[in-house]
Amino acid sequence: MKDSGISVDAADPKLVGACRTVAARSKTLVELAEKIRFYFAADDAIAYAEDAAKKFLDAAARGRLAAMADALAAVAAWTEAELEAEVKAFCESAGMKLKDVAQPTRVALTGEATGPGLYETMVVLGRDSSLARLRRAASRA
Repeated sequence: MKDSGISVDAADPKLVGACRTVAARSKTLVELAEKIRFYFAADDAIAYAEDAAKKFLDAAARGRLAAMADALAAVAAWTEAELEAEVKAFCESAGMKLKDVAQPTRVALTGEATGPGLYETMVVLGRDSSLARLRRAASRA
């Protein structure tokens, strides 16, 4: 990871979880390190892939991200099951489908259109980082 320019302490509590989310999709340790880079970036320093941002962070998506961040802020237990239930409830109450929020959420959290599962990503990032990244993407001009 150091060779890839990722500064993370071996005792960082996110490290094991981050590795688990991408291990099955990684062929080498170098590839794994690249795929978990976003977990260790500052929330306000996530670089959005231009094509992903153009496609998935339009004005409507940004509005949905802001509303979803507010809904997720009320989740009592920051677990995959609770997050999934809240996202589904949010979609249902807004008359949307998961696809309406899944890709914009992934881009907001990771900067990319592809990546690990949404709920596992949010758990590893933690409540504060997840909400900060969703709100930052929502306020993107």
